[in-house]
Amino acid sequence: MSNQAQPTILVTGGSGQLARLVLDGLLARGVAPDKLIATTRSPEKLADLAARGIAVRKADFKDPSSLESAFAGAEKLLVTSIVPDLPYVSGQRFIQQRAAIEAGVRAGAKHIFYTSYTQPEPPNPIWWTQDHHDTELALRQSGAAWTIIRDWEWPEWYYYTEWLSAAETGQYHSASGSGRVSYVVREDCARAIVGALLAHDSQSRVYSLTGPEALTGQDIAAAIGEAFEREVALIPCTPAELGRRLEQNGLPEILIPFSVRFAEGVALGRYDGLTNHVEMLSGRKPMTIRDYMRTERAARPDATLSSFLRRQMEGG
Repeated sequence: MSNQAQPTILVTGGSGQLARLVLDGLLARGVAPDKLIATTRSPEKLADLAARGIAVRKADFKDPSSLESAFAGAEKLLVTSIVPDLPYVSGQRFIQQRAAIEAGVRAGAKHIFYTSYTQPEPPNPIWWTQDHHDTELALRQSGAAWTIIRDWEWPEWYYYTEWLSAAETGQYHSASGSGRVSYVVREDCARAIVGALLAHDSQSRVYSLTGPEALTGQDIAAAIGEAFEREVALIPCTPAELGRRLEQNGLPEILIPFSVRFAEGVALGRYDGLTNHVEMLSGRKPMTIRDYMRTERAARPDATLSSFLRRQMEGG
């Protein structure tokens, strides 16, 4: 594809971890820097990309007036779902994401992509999925061609909030019953998103990005044991007991309900399911949870929950 024939691709939330992986992936796949736009609230964080020729623009979803001009010239627009403010207010994130979709349409984007979440359709006991469901509806009704990319569930949060503790104590406390989770790592999601953005496909469609396995609590305990080379027993518990356990681990009180509700959602089957969409879009099989744990342990052997939370706050 000649440089002239390449569509201009814009990625929102450019300083976030997923968006940054997508931008790096697009460059690695041969997209010319002058055919890429990254928007962010903090352009200084993307100085290295600007130096490589990518247009870095300031855009803030909380300020809709900033969006249309920031999106100008984009033919394909990836709206990366935003991290909600805490305490979580249902509907707030949807309002901001709908504004981004509307601004993209006004700016002339022909195809809008949105990073959504696992099975967001109601009725759904997992409260943060409503924003994703409503954003999907807004995208479907936007008039642009659309692609919805549902990331199933990244494992990193659970590695640091629960699995490291289980490796240390030899006990994995789970309130998920016999439910299963198809964890998919962020890097695999990014590669799949890159594949979707580069596809010569204007059809509107939904992709569900899952890992290669749907795992029970017992499977997770076994994977922790293998990765850390010790026996780890599964300890079934109630959601309330899990909450107390997470508090003991040092998870801030404001975050505990997210983990507890996730466990309840797993027990209800909301995270069970497998697709081949990661491999279909990226050309690579998704990483297993065992390999993910080994990789994470090797990369950050001394990491703790507190250091992980600090990295999240810093956006790294």
